[in-house]
Amino acid sequence: MSITSTGASDVERRFRRQRRGRAVGYTVDEVAEMLRIGRNAAYDLVARGEIPSVKVGRLLRVPVRPFHEKFGDVLPD
Repeated sequence: MSITSTGASDVERRFRRQRRGRAVGYTVDEVAEMLRIGRNAAYDLVARGEIPSVKVGRLLRVPVRPFHEKFGDVLPD
């Protein structure tokens, strides 16, 4: 998977669709894909607090704004 300014990745397309519906968080799998790291590595970073997260019931969500404040613009606008 490649995130470039010339083509839209699956995550980018999902993000744009969700943004219209006021999505405020990513799944840990989406974050792993955006950062180009493994799923387990992403969960480890969340567990250590290096990736901000919120637990909603049994689900983990990574808030959009704090994620981009920490990691910059991973997705082009």
